[in-house]
Amino acid sequence: MKIHAHGGSQNCPVKATHPLDDSPSSKSTSSATESSQSSVEIALGNPIPSSSSSLSAETGRTPGRVPWQKMPPQLMAALNANKRPAPSLRKEMIPIIVHDLDKPSAALPRTKELRAVSAEIVGRYPDSFVDELGGEKIGTGYDSPLSQLVNRVDNISGPSMKRRRFSTEDEIASGSAKKPRDCYGCINWQPTSLPEGETEESQQLLKEELKILHASEPNTDKTRITKMMSATYATQRTVLNKANCALLDVIEDWPYLFDEQCMLMHFKELVGTDIMHKVQESFKDKIPKMLRFLRQHPPCLRNRQLQDTVQQLEAAFDVVGNKSPQVIGLIAVLCAYFGEDRKCYVLSTEELEKPAFSKEDLPGNPCLLVYGKLLEATKWSLYYIFNLQYPASSGGVMEFIQRLVK
Repeated sequence: MKIHAHGGSQNCPVKATHPLDDSPSSKSTSSATESSQSSVEIALGNPIPSSSSSLSAETGRTPGRVPWQKMPPQLMAALNANKRPAPSLRKEMIPIIVHDLDKPSAALPRTKELRAVSAEIVGRYPDSFVDELGGEKIGTGYDSPLSQLVNRVDNISGPSMKRRRFSTEDEIASGSAKKPRDCYGCINWQPTSLPEGETEESQQLLKEELKILHASEPNTDKTRITKMMSATYATQRTVLNKANCALLDVIEDWPYLFDEQCMLMHFKELVGTDIMHKVQESFKDKIPKMLRFLRQHPPCLRNRQLQDTVQQLEAAFDVVGNKSPQVIGLIAVLCAYFGEDRKCYVLSTEELEKPAFSKEDLPGNPCLLVYGKLLEATKWSLYYIFNLQYPASSGGVMEFIQRLVK
């Protein structure tokens, strides 16, 4: 796989030309988290949580209190008009609620409190929030906001995502470093010791040998390279976890980190997941259900841009003759659903009206570069930047995909 490093910019395309496996659609029943006009009583199928006085005494907070005055004006306008809020506005609402509940003097809100808050949300604005499918209320009617609130609390209650002091190579070699808490989703964020028999000096020798081997590509022993990259994983993590880590330095010192096979191996060690297998499984099992939901769910049917994108994706299946367009199509469809700018994630030479990409075309976040027609391209590459967060203005799509492949 060919890697391009642009001087003066932390931009590194990683070419990948193999499509995901084609797979047949599986039969299932779609579930919905949003719908249109409906109403709900205060008793929403399950008993509302225990009384305000008991919850307040236990947690130091008044339960069921939603800070509506802090919500975005666009959200409140939709709610007051009895309309379903856009997914992006709903996504903004959840952190505001949890932040208001997260008081320094009290523990994080428990599910019992979050259930009361969810019931208040749906009870006050049923037309905007009640879970409904085909005119029938689903479950309690407030499972969707409850799930979003619980997920948000789970995320902020995990290890801090802020950078902290990481071990030096000397500390790793001696085993004296205190192990940093793994970041959310990682099982091996920073090993505290080197492999048996390895020292800082031997790691440096391996690093230099890997650089020499990379310069002599493609005449190299791939098996030997993967073993050497595995043996130097702890040292790689030390470099990547430094607060002043510069990607161009990583490209120079650890070029094989940008090789497809070595990158996937590093990811598996970091997260504990074979990401290619996981993505293929998720696409096989979940994409057909999701597309069926988007074609049938009433609010989705009213989204013209979304329906046009779904139709273009299905037409691309016929043109290409397999399901490979769903790789790019998934992002295009989700951007239409969440109301986000697809160009934050995917750029195509067709849209840019040029045969190749230049550094100036690239955004400051990870994105896919498509060569040719967006949904029919067989050649595409990943523009990947280490240790960057999702774009602040359009992170809903990436968060959804992250949960999709779990």
